[in-house]
Amino acid sequence: MSTPPSDSPPSEAQIILTDNERSAVTNLLQYLENLTTTNFFSGEPLSALTTLSFSDKISLQQSAALAFAEATDQAAPQVGRDTLDPLLFLLSSNDTDVQRGASAALANLAVNVENKVLIVKLGGLEPLIRRMQSPNIDVQCNAVGCLTNLASH
Repeated sequence: MSTPPSDSPPSEAQIILTDNERSAVTNLLQYLENLTTTNFFSGEPLSALTTLSFSDKISLQQSAALAFAEATDQAAPQVGRDTLDPLLFLLSSNDTDVQRGASAALANLAVNVENKVLIVKLGGLEPLIRRMQSPNIDVQCNAVGCLTNLASH
């Protein structure tokens, strides 16, 4: 006797990764092994993070947000829109872990003067202010830290 098909949607663990997502995950794992020597803000590492950031799978967004936070904890170079767009997208997520990583990365990047200007130009203030209202204390602190860095000279 066979089991009838379920009407419930598949869990995230049951969802198949696209070829791009699978490749991005594989690449990201390799880049993270060389965290201190990898430039995450251009080329293939940024492409992998961008793919994961814009995925519809929360677990992949969580991975991207955490990787951005780790990478920016090592250094806060001047970055472009191609780095900040995925981070601002992640900041707008409803998932607390994604918000935590994205807000930490933005706070780290906001120590760079050029990044401060671009974060504001790209509309980063509004989502950061919203994240100050988060029920999660880490997200609140990261958002406040980012806003403080944006406001300081």
